[in-house]
Amino acid sequence: MTIGVDFYSKDIVVDGKLYKLVIWDMVGQERFGFMRPAFYKGCSGGFIAFSLVDDQSIKDVLEWVKKQITTLVGSH
Repeated sequence: MTIGVDFYSKDIVVDGKLYKLVIWDMVGQERFGFMRPAFYKGCSGGFIAFSLVDDQSIKDVLEWVKKQITTLVGSH
């Protein structure tokens, strides 16, 4: 179980170009929610994982997606 944030980094080569894949594994508990937007800035994309057997987890996904889009793209 993640408490706070776990960090993973890996260099990968695609079509001869070097890319750095950086994964921030952020805990889903709302008490850590204030931390998420700080990690979204500068990202090119994001992944959201959730539990299919936890109703609250499924409901939270919509809010997480909205916050990621607002931070990455803006609120236009």
